[in-house]
Amino acid sequence: MAQNTPNFNTEIPAKLITPDRVPTRLGTLEFFDGMPTEATASKVLEHLTFLRGVEAFLSAIPAASVEALRAGLEGFGVTT
Repeated sequence: MAQNTPNFNTEIPAKLITPDRVPTRLGTLEFFDGMPTEATASKVLEHLTFLRGVEAFLSAIPAASVEALRAGLEGFGVTT
C-alpha cells in the first residue's frame, strides 16, 4: 500500500539550478532542463578545440627555443 509522503519533493535551491541562458564571452549559452542545446555544445566544443591548439603551440615554444640555441651555437662552430 502506498503511503502519503507530504513534503517529499523538496524545492531545489535556485543557486543549484542551471539557468536557461548564461551570458559568457563566447556569447549566450542556452540550456534546456540543465542540458546544453546542440548549438551551445557545438560552440563550447569549438572553443575547447581552439584552446587545445593554443596550448599545444605554447608548449612547443621551449623546445623550439632550445633548438634555436643549439643551431646558433653550432653555426659558431661549437660542438659537443
